Amino acid sequence: MPKKELRTGVKLLIIIVVLGLLGTAYWAARSGKFSWVTAKKRVATEGKKIDIPKGKGKNIIRAGINTWGGYVPGVYYNSGFAPNENSRFYKEQGILVEFKRFDEVDKMRSAWRNGDIDVMGLVTVDSLPVEIAGLAQDDPKNFMQISWSRGGDAVVGTRAINSAADLAGKKVAVALNTPSHSLFLLWLAAGGIDYGDLNIVGTPSSVQSAQMFKSGAVDCAVVWSPDDEDCIKSVPGSRVVFSTREATHAIADTMVVKGSWAVANQGLLAAFLKGWYKAVAEINGDPGSKAAAAQIFSANFSGIDVGLSTLMIDNCRLASYGDAMQFYGMIPGATMSGDELYTKTGSMFTAAGFNVGSLPPWRSIIDTTALASIGLTGPGYEPEASMKFSPPTQAMEVQPAVAEKGASVNFETGSSVLTIDGKIAIDEYFAPQSKVFAGSRVRIEGNTDSVGSRDLNMQLSHDRAMAVAAYLVSKYGFDQQRFVVVGNGPDKPVASNKTAEGKARNRRTDFALIGE
Repeated sequence: MPKKELRTGVKLLIIIVVLGLLGTAYWAARSGKFSWVTAKKRVATEGKKIDIPKGKGKNIIRAGINTWGGYVPGVYYNSGFAPNENSRFYKEQGILVEFKRFDEVDKMRSAWRNGDIDVMGLVTVDSLPVEIAGLAQDDPKNFMQISWSRGGDAVVGTRAINSAADLAGKKVAVALNTPSHSLFLLWLAAGGIDYGDLNIVGTPSSVQSAQMFKSGAVDCAVVWSPDDEDCIKSVPGSRVVFSTREATHAIADTMVVKGSWAVANQGLLAAFLKGWYKAVAEINGDPGSKAAAAQIFSANFSGIDVGLSTLMIDNCRLASYGDAMQFYGMIPGATMSGDELYTKTGSMFTAAGFNVGSLPPWRSIIDTTALASIGLTGPGYEPEASMKFSPPTQAMEVQPAVAEKGASVNFETGSSVLTIDGKIAIDEYFAPQSKVFAGSRVRIEGNTDSVGSRDLNMQLSHDRAMAVAAYLVSKYGFDQQRFVVVGNGPDKPVASNKTAEGKARNRRTDFALIGE
């Protein structure tokens, strides 16, 4: 056979083989047999590459989620719950994703422990201190931030409840060892209220707390949205006293993975995170994408219409890539970090009498390898900007507070210059509270004893309160207009000015959270 005819025959054979392979791949895709697809994907990391695992059944990640707006980005990017050909996780990141819905905590935990899901949601860092012991046998690693609650959790009360101080002698329904519980403890701490002095009615869930409030069995309850609206409609004169719209950095939703699984599947996690945070950037930055996400969320969550889906998105801050990087301490920021929140709520649960044991260090229960690897930059990936406030009004100087607490900030006699001890006091109390309640106005009231003229003490107390505010602005980047600075001089004593001890108690700085 002539060489020309041989070349022609070989070429024809190659063309037939290629067409056959393409046809097989097309049939596999159309038939939904994506577990057979082994498309290779490489993900950039810090100075190296991570391979997404190849082979049958190895390029899929199964995620357990619940009915919470923070999970919208994943369902939106995946075009639903099931692995499918329209999924951008598949088309853009080269992996398959399956979401499984669990609205009962125990069922999700069992599915994760049994290996039915690879990553697990419904884990908030604020309530992690009371849950970590039960998860410890599976070596949990917190690897991504989902959202901050921004109105999704609220304290509702009768007309007699206007602040944490009004809870004395009242019955309060709280779902114990849950995000509702940690939010309540944070609110009490801001008001200087001792948990042990209150009449707490423990419930298994916020749904039961809402039911108790609506039935009149309790005066106050910590509930989820939209149950707060239902409570207000059911109990005349009741209102939302406090919520995560003010406590913007109190409840942090995250996802966890088993340590051994994370080590073996860093490429999968990197692709999952990259797709997720791309979706967040779109939803946070584009109303059209947000509307589309609400539609997809509604279509996949039975009983959730589009209006409620939109409300659920609005009731949280979908964490951007930059938010997550700050949360895990990988880039600097003035917001509450995961480490700070975990440590703070752990101390509060312990103080309230709950046995959290010896908490493992934050660094030992997180894995940020995949998060660091994706390196997203540009619009939509930046951390959330600090909240801005309009100039404070005179009315805010006497406006009722939702939580108020006195704290000692030391000054030299007759001076408004902060001492080292004074700065430490601000760092330990004022700054953390200001971070957690970043959506609240903060009123800082300076007070003096009765030594010296009233006019001098009025000016001195104002200057001292201003020094506290200025320190918070310069060190932590808070908006100056957020702070309402008041000098009471000697006019609001809390003890007798006839004794040295009483005078010392009166030389104080009060910290109050107020609304707009």
